[in-house]
Amino acid sequence: GGVVSYLAGIMNGVPDGGSADLDTSDGKDVSGRLVVRPFTKLPEGPLRGLGLALSGSTGRQIGASALPTFRTQSLEQPYFSYSGASADGVRNRYSPQAFYYYKAFGGFAGYVQTGTPIRKGAVRGEIAHDAWQIAASYVLTGEDATDAGVGVRPARSFDYGGGHLGALQFAARYHTLSVDEEAFTLGFASPGSSRKADA
Repeated sequence: GGVVSYLAGIMNGVPDGGSADLDTSDGKDVSGRLVVRPFTKLPEGPLRGLGLALSGSTGRQIGASALPTFRTQSLEQPYFSYSGASADGVRNRYSPQAFYYYKAFGGFAGYVQTGTPIRKGAVRGEIAHDAWQIAASYVLTGEDATDAGVGVRPARSFDYGGGHLGALQFAARYHTLSVDEEAFTLGFASPGSSRKADA
């Protein structure tokens, strides 16, 4: 009935921040997400658009290709990478999230942590990557904000000649990522890597 939804799957096991259409290794991740919208059955009211979610994955990952290279979002400039190190065990991820949609307003907050055993020669350590974000949006043309896959549905279709601009939404986000200090003290990080990035 829309109050609880869940997803589960077996994935190829890409590194943090990665995306892949091809299966490049034998390592797989078991992934899942649980979403609870406790007030979605209410006919109206400000609590109806509140939701909480928890997602995570776990899987054995081995080799240098299982480790991420973090890049800036706009110019794709690398700011952190590993040098001579390899993933060496079970990688675990977890991510609690909260979202809220009411009339034209939409908000989202999320945190994610990844923990991966990493080895470089005889040195081995459990290294974590932590990230969080907060985002908000407002539909300036008055339509309801939504997290539905179809997005905001314009009240009037775009017709520049007729003076209709469709739907216009303003959004802002702040996010940060930090890498475990042990990645540097144990010598896993490439020279010149940054420990933290904000945007």
